[in-house]
Amino acid sequence: MLNLRGANIMALANTDRVGAVFSRVLIATCLLAIAPGCQQQKAPLERKKPAVGVTPVTVLDAPLIVSSNSTTRAANAVTISARVKGFLKEILFTEGSEVKKGELLFVIDEQPYKVALAQAKAMLAEAKSGLEKAKTSKGREIAAAQLALAVAGQVLQTVEDQRARLLYSRNAASKGDLDLAEAQLQKANAQVDVEKASLEQAKTDFDVNIQAAQAKVDQAQANLDDAQINLSYCRMFAPLDGRIGEALIKLDNLVGNGGETPLATIQQLDPMGVDLQVSSTHLPKATELVKNQQEIEVDLGEERPQRFKGKLSFIDNTVSRTTSTFLVKANVPNAANTILPGEYARAFITIDTRKNALVVPERAIVEGQAGTTVYVVSDGKVNVVPVVLDTDTYKGSRVVTSGLTAGQKVIVEGIQLVRPGAEVESRDVEFKLIDDTPSGLSRSASPSKADTVTKPVPTEPAKAEAKPAAPPAR
Repeated sequence: MLNLRGANIMALANTDRVGAVFSRVLIATCLLAIAPGCQQQKAPLERKKPAVGVTPVTVLDAPLIVSSNSTTRAANAVTISARVKGFLKEILFTEGSEVKKGELLFVIDEQPYKVALAQAKAMLAEAKSGLEKAKTSKGREIAAAQLALAVAGQVLQTVEDQRARLLYSRNAASKGDLDLAEAQLQKANAQVDVEKASLEQAKTDFDVNIQAAQAKVDQAQANLDDAQINLSYCRMFAPLDGRIGEALIKLDNLVGNGGETPLATIQQLDPMGVDLQVSSTHLPKATELVKNQQEIEVDLGEERPQRFKGKLSFIDNTVSRTTSTFLVKANVPNAANTILPGEYARAFITIDTRKNALVVPERAIVEGQAGTTVYVVSDGKVNVVPVVLDTDTYKGSRVVTSGLTAGQKVIVEGIQLVRPGAEVESRDVEFKLIDDTPSGLSRSASPSKADTVTKPVPTEPAKAEAKPAAPPAR
């Protein structure tokens, strides 16, 4: 009986606790439902204006520069070659060093050529002796004396013939004596003719013998000169100032066997030549510039930021059919020898100056379906302005031919945050020229990274996200 009563008492107590908890939950739920209505309504968040950087359209006198790919070449280059056959006995320079004009570089074995020179000298002496003998010959005098003797005999035989005729007419001489006298006279006459011819031949032989002897002297002299030249070829000297390369043939090797043997090459490095291939559209202007020795600038790449200055010196007389370009040469001072032949370079030539050119930074240019535009800020709002650009780039800026006026503010920072008609917070950005081309407008034959225009795509401004308010403190 007591156990039953105690159980009932505990059950009643549990029921009261559950009711109390239920009541508290119900009250809290009601309070939460009523609380929002009791709070003061918060004002909506304001959208922030995009912040952009603007710079004014600037007026400049900008030089117009044509750029061209080019290669460097030695202003003068000479290959030292062995012109006579022999063994290389001496190399008198350091490979890769600077040599001066007239400096001895190589020596080939000279002994065979010294012997040949001595033989040539002996042959010349013999020939000169023959010439002297021909000049002092007495052949003409001997022939003249023989002629005189023949003439005297002719006179004697004429007298004998006349005497025989007289005696025969007086019957003091026989017919045989007369015939003999006539025969002797004819012989004397013939002998005179022979001696006259001999005298003429002696005179002719005298002149011919002198000429033949003189020819032998000339030939001997030529042989001597040839021997001296061959001997001189054994010693090879630098024909110009410059840097000599590697010795292609080492000591004690046979050279000049069957033709000339290249031994080394000397390159004249100062001044350095530059070869440019210029478009034929610039031919009239280039002709004038070469005539005036126009100054150029040569860029050898990022490793050597210094630009080298030189002058135009040559223009070719033909245009390539395949590339429609022509060759222009320039000379660049290279006293430090920091430029070597065969390097690829970029050459810049000032061909004109744009007066009062309107320029804007390249990053202000927007390319889209509507064409080329810039974003102009006026009275705090963004306006899209179509523009026409020249092909020229001036130190990181573009030349505008129409669409803008000087002083207009164009967006250069934050373009991706704005849209046409949007209000913006603008701040001035100083207009600066980027020294990526030599002090002027750059016009390239082919596009390069420097000519590429940044094309930002305008997007919707970012919307501020509303964060849920924190519940009020109780």
